[in-house]
Amino acid sequence: MWDKKKQDEYNAKYYLLHTEALKAYQVKYNIEHKDIVKKRQAKCYRSRRELHAEEEREYQRRQRINYPERMRAYSVKYRARHREELRISHAKYYSEHHEKVRVYSSKYRAEHPEVYVAARSKRVHQLKTSAFDLTTAQWQERIDEFNGYCAYCLRPMKKVTQDHMTPLSRNGNHTLSNVVPCCQSCNSRKNKRTLLEYIRIYV
Repeated sequence: MWDKKKQDEYNAKYYLLHTEALKAYQVKYNIEHKDIVKKRQAKCYRSRRELHAEEEREYQRRQRINYPERMRAYSVKYRARHREELRISHAKYYSEHHEKVRVYSSKYRAEHPEVYVAARSKRVHQLKTSAFDLTTAQWQERIDEFNGYCAYCLRPMKKVTQDHMTPLSRNGNHTLSNVVPCCQSCNSRKNKRTLLEYIRIYV
């Protein structure tokens, strides 16, 4: 008859006698089966997160309070490594919870008007301190020049946005030679990068 206690004792003894060999096998397995291991870890993490959601949130909250600089640095590094995954994830969440996001944004704007005032003031200052001679007619000609396609991904644009190849925040100018039409997705992904920086990463 199978005895769990004896089996556990045998396993523990076997592990002590063959620790290095088992570790080497585990490393080799992880390398040869990366996708399987990654899926298994993700499944385990999701299960743990669902079972201990409140504890996990509290732990993360304490970490942000006790180690703000470390957590901020980790967040920046994580976003840099998983930029495309996060972009897709955020886009999916927004499309599935559009109304929820809209309500939250409206509430946040009402409770933190100083954040939006500061952002708007910064934008106005950037425009005032840069060369500013792009006319509405020139902008329309620029859009026509690209036939309604995004200057970066070359796909038809559902929503036309204006992008500065050299961002205003990096001393770019609001002139015809520095402005191109692009889709919302590419505009958000390019963010504060110059055209050359963007091409090196995504093209």
